[in-house]
Amino acid sequence: MSDLKWRLRKRDELITWHSGNEAVVYDAGSGDTHLFDMVAFEGFNGLLESQVTENELVERLASRLEVEPDEQLRRYVGKLIEQLDAVGLLETTDS
Repeated sequence: MSDLKWRLRKRDELITWHSGNEAVVYDAGSGDTHLFDMVAFEGFNGLLESQVTENELVERLASRLEVEPDEQLRRYVGKLIEQLDAVGLLETTDS
């Protein structure tokens, strides 16, 4: 697991809506809309709070979901970071 710190790019341009088991994030800057399941949305919210390493996000998400930070959750968070980065919602930070 990397020590890179991640944060959401353009936080002030992101509009969120959630209902039931789904959430939508609209990026006003790009015009893109992103659909999340509630687990991914909890991870997204963890990134809204502050910049985090992948491991810190695993711990934060485990706490939010009240589950153990097991290998399955670590793989899930790694994939979530990969996907959010691929669509331009994340950036790495120097500190």
